[in-house]
Amino acid sequence: MDVNMLDLCKSIYKECTYCIEICLNASLKDTNTPNNMKHETEGSFNCVKNNVNLFIKIFFPIISIVGCIANILIIFVVLRLPSLRRSYTNFFLVNMALADLGVVIWCVNLTTIEYVDAELFWIVGPALCKMNHFLQIMSYTASILLLMLICLERYIAIIFPMKVKNMLSKRIYIVLLIFIWLLSIGFSLPSLFEYELRRIHNVTRCEKTEKISKKTYYISSFVLLYIIPLVLMGSLYGHICLSLVKSLKKITGSKTTKVIKSLNSMNTESFDSQSLQTSSNRNNDKVNFSVKVASKKTITKAANERRRVIIMLIVIVIIFALCRLPRHIWAMMTLHSGRNTYLLLIFPPSAYMFMYLSSAINPLIYFAFSNSFRINLLKALKCFRPRLNKKSTNVLNLSNSKSPKSNTVNI
Repeated sequence: MDVNMLDLCKSIYKECTYCIEICLNASLKDTNTPNNMKHETEGSFNCVKNNVNLFIKIFFPIISIVGCIANILIIFVVLRLPSLRRSYTNFFLVNMALADLGVVIWCVNLTTIEYVDAELFWIVGPALCKMNHFLQIMSYTASILLLMLICLERYIAIIFPMKVKNMLSKRIYIVLLIFIWLLSIGFSLPSLFEYELRRIHNVTRCEKTEKISKKTYYISSFVLLYIIPLVLMGSLYGHICLSLVKSLKKITGSKTTKVIKSLNSMNTESFDSQSLQTSSNRNNDKVNFSVKVASKKTITKAANERRRVIIMLIVIVIIFALCRLPRHIWAMMTLHSGRNTYLLLIFPPSAYMFMYLSSAINPLIYFAFSNSFRINLLKALKCFRPRLNKKSTNVLNLSNSKSPKSNTVNI
């Protein structure tokens, strides 16, 4: 391959993310390249390309199917149950599920087609080229902004529980949702003017023009859609976790000790008292044991619930950081020359996979760490028949037939 062809490939690559294939194909046609080198290059490239296409054909549809099912279930559960519909917080989850649904339906499938058989796809025309990127950016941006909004709402609800009603009224919820969708649309509007169909070396691609500097666009996207959300969610969720850890120590530490000590002292008194009758002693033993067990169960349940919340918040931040970063790394790589062609052939699909995986995992996190969501899902599907636990309200009352009033112990 001569110097002119290398310069041509580099100039094309600034505007075409698929010029790796173009460059390699062009090198095969170059008469100055030895035949054995041509065959080696062709075989090596086709091997990598086939493996990448196989990877896309397998994993991208799986992400799309899992993401569709999970996000539809979130929407279905909230809209099906009146008790969940009354919560404005759940409508944040519904809107995020809608945004993620747009990602896993539209973005994942169109990216798959674009990689596997783009030539067939773009014969539809330039309108789909523009709308494709518009909807991708809008869904992606809305998903991130809604993650931030849910984080902020949880922070206020947990750190300032007494002020949450005044700080987040119905009107504020509606205004915030409208603002987020309008901001997402506004952020994606430039794509309607930035993307167009181009035919280079008999290959038609939907490519970004230079009307807006790539460097400016990629850096602003990295800061606005990754750095700021990550710092905000990390700091707010970190504060929430610290608050929950402190309350967890109180529950499992001093409060548990006080409760158990008080129960033990009461239990000792009931056994040491010689004035109580034998039947009364047995009944008191049952009462004290019931209170002690109930208290331990309540404390353990509250502690476990807080632990699940802490783990869930940490997982949300980690998933966001890991899944969104590769796409931004890939965007920055396109701004520099001297790149490894095979790395760039493999890295973009992997970066897209992680980015789309985030939209499929988000709803699964809530189902994994929230017992109420799983129970409500079963209720919504009418597969769960909640048993009415008709526990007696007189658990602590001793039967008069077994114990006279004079011997009843008041706890």
